[in-house]
Amino acid sequence: MRQIVGINSNEVSSNVIFYSNDISIYKKDRNIVLYNNKGEILSVSSAPIDSDRYEVIDLIDSVLIVFSGKSITIVDKLGGTHISYQLDPIRIGRCITKPLFCDRNHIILGTKVKDRVQFVNYNFMSQSRDSQTTSWKVFGISSATLLDKKIFGILDDSLLVCCNAETGENLWSRFEAAKIQKGIFWHKNKILYTVQGLLRSVWMSEVQNTVIPSVRLSSLEHIDGNILYATSKEGSAICSIDLNENKILWETNTKFIVETCFVPVKYENEVTNCIIARTTESIIFINASNGMMLHSIRVSNASQMRFTENFLLVNHTDGTIIIGER
Repeated sequence: MRQIVGINSNEVSSNVIFYSNDISIYKKDRNIVLYNNKGEILSVSSAPIDSDRYEVIDLIDSVLIVFSGKSITIVDKLGGTHISYQLDPIRIGRCITKPLFCDRNHIILGTKVKDRVQFVNYNFMSQSRDSQTTSWKVFGISSATLLDKKIFGILDDSLLVCCNAETGENLWSRFEAAKIQKGIFWHKNKILYTVQGLLRSVWMSEVQNTVIPSVRLSSLEHIDGNILYATSKEGSAICSIDLNENKILWETNTKFIVETCFVPVKYENEVTNCIIARTTESIIFINASNGMMLHSIRVSNASQMRFTENFLLVNHTDGTIIIGER
């Protein structure tokens, strides 16, 4: 089971791209460097010119890195030669979403070409586009997720689309007059999202609004069975909701929440499901069962956090905080 062992943190001055029990990938100067757990260099390649922003997918035997939505580097964990190439700016476009893992050879990219966006089923081994959705003339893609072989996307905070991930066929779409907030999930064969503080479940022409007493939702963050985790109070609190009973289980006040992840953490010899939230001032660990705060790490200049294998990486202007123990 993927989990963070311990909540001790170690800060390094370099930018850590990927970290696991066996290997780590650092961006040092203008290079991408693969190390084993003894600190020995296994492989090195040149970093792309635009390498400050990146997204990572663990492919088990290798690590795929999308740099600035323009290029892809695949790092063999055993130390083989890195594969690096640019995405075709005309046929594929620039990736403007997090890449979504589809299968061993494919990822889903939300891309933009000129003034149009689309989702591309991309074979990263053959460097080819296997299928593509309709192109929409909108500013951008607000949110995207891959569930049950379907791509769910929110375009310009107002247009909800659902497409077949393999063929690109447009299955369904819906326009909302009010802003759709961050987060979209698949629950009981319906799309779950929030608009105007309400919880809305939709499929085809069937629409159901759910008012959760005593809470106004700001974004949806995670779903675990029938338990939904969301932010409230304009992003300054996080709460847990029982979707069967349509009631709030707990609500915890925080500073403004920028992003979250749901991770099992081994804490005091017990494995506890935690909501890890990055606020404007710190990284906080919240017990998912009762909303109690377990731990916090102060960091005010963080840019992104990501969960790689059994470690949480928090990138900031001076380097990376590695949370977990080898």
